[in-house]
Amino acid sequence: MPALDTKAEPTQSRSQDTYEHILETAGRLLEHVGFEELSTNLICQKAGMTPPALYRYFPNKYAVLKILGERLMAAQDALVDQWLIAGTTEPAGADGPVNRIASLLRSLITVTKEFPGGIAISRAIHAVPLLRQLHIESREAVVTQICGILQPQIPTVPPARLRMASRMVSQLTSGVVEMVIEEPGPDTDSLIYEAAFLFASYFRAMQESTVTS
Repeated sequence: MPALDTKAEPTQSRSQDTYEHILETAGRLLEHVGFEELSTNLICQKAGMTPPALYRYFPNKYAVLKILGERLMAAQDALVDQWLIAGTTEPAGADGPVNRIASLLRSLITVTKEFPGGIAISRAIHAVPLLRQLHIESREAVVTQICGILQPQIPTVPPARLRMASRMVSQLTSGVVEMVIEEPGPDTDSLIYEAAFLFASYFRAMQESTVTS
């Protein structure tokens, strides 16, 4: 099994610049060649450095992708954290929850697009068995946060059902983000709104079904 841990952490300004240059170059390359064609030699070639310079920090391309994946998911998770905390000031009205969810989706799309190789990194983490656990751990952490916020608001929904629903919505959110980035078009705003409407309606219907049953 390929090693996933970095060999060393940069301690000086120059080595930190080299470290970041490797990661950014790898992310950009992923957008064009995909993970299967990505190699440490190709990263070195595009980054203008020798293999020993890369191997000082990363043993292989899997270790590079691991760091990229951790950083991307941390940025995405931070947005969800902020969104959940702000939920206590949710806008009034029937469209309040829909607009809030749509705002989160737009933010997730933006941060993924702006991250070097963002969508390619996300796709690779889903596809590479060695790295899939990264996505699972990130998803479960977000699901736990979502359940912690929603459970007091809809206490009639059994915790196991709420967790299953939150896990499903988290997965669908990843799909929506990927679709919007890969297939941009004039209907993007409508797609985001419909996805937000779907999620909001789903949790509302779940709450209503437990109240009336």
